[in-house]
Amino acid sequence: MTTDLSLSSVLERTKLLRTKQERIVALQTENAAIHLNMAQLQHAVILASLSSNSIFNRDDASQIILARAATSVQLLKGSLQALRQEVQSHCSQLCNDCNTLSTTMSTFLQKMSKSVELNALQEKYRKEKLKRKQLHNTLVELRGNIQVCCRVRPVLESDSNGLVGQRASVCISCTDEETICIWQPKTSISGSTLQQERQYEFDRVFSPSEGQRAVFEEIKPLLTSLLDGYNVCIMAYGQTGSGKTHTMVGENGGVAPCRQPGILPLVSEELFRLMEEKEQVDVMKFEVQVSVTEVYNEQIQDLLALEMVP
Repeated sequence: MTTDLSLSSVLERTKLLRTKQERIVALQTENAAIHLNMAQLQHAVILASLSSNSIFNRDDASQIILARAATSVQLLKGSLQALRQEVQSHCSQLCNDCNTLSTTMSTFLQKMSKSVELNALQEKYRKEKLKRKQLHNTLVELRGNIQVCCRVRPVLESDSNGLVGQRASVCISCTDEETICIWQPKTSISGSTLQQERQYEFDRVFSPSEGQRAVFEEIKPLLTSLLDGYNVCIMAYGQTGSGKTHTMVGENGGVAPCRQPGILPLVSEELFRLMEEKEQVDVMKFEVQVSVTEVYNEQIQDLLALEMVP
């Protein structure tokens, strides 16, 4: 009985040992499988890690590229804005230049039009000036190339010198602007004194009441003929004390200040005015020469000469 128990115990133990061994083998197999799985998992983890790092690197690179692209975009925006401002400035300048050019062209066209009109007006003026010259000188010729005027001097206080208690009597009257009448005492056969009347006609008669300006206005048209190229001579003739110097020079011998300038200063002033006017309108140039001579005792003396020639 004891032996049977021992064999049974051994068998049980052997069976148990075999079972444990099988369990150990199973566990080892399972362990190997676990290690294999672990190795696979590690490999997968490594691959996953590598893939993750690659993704991270790609994200960093993408972020860097995006940052650079954003910077480039900002620079491009700034350049585009500056370019737009420059284009706007050029457009504004171009508009101003176009307006200026338009104004200049308009002014130029107006000047061209005025130039054409001016040329036409100048030609018309030249013809009218020639016509005026012909008509003016025809009128002067009709009035007479030689005109004789008479100026009656008023009675002065000096005319009564030598007459005790008497005043000088007037024996001349101006009938009209062309006729004077002179009364000359004449004794008749019976012994009575009669007034003989004589009339004389002139191209123009200046009464005692007419001043220097009236005489100047009469000879003023001759200055136009003078500048047209005709010779003009104005001569004063009369006896001593008749008023030649007063008419030609003015009161007090023409010494300034002179309230009544004579023909010479008035003619000189008007002549230079006409020359200045013609120089501006007709683009003419005048040269004036002056000489002053005197005829005395049948000899001609140059009053502007440094030495008097006998």
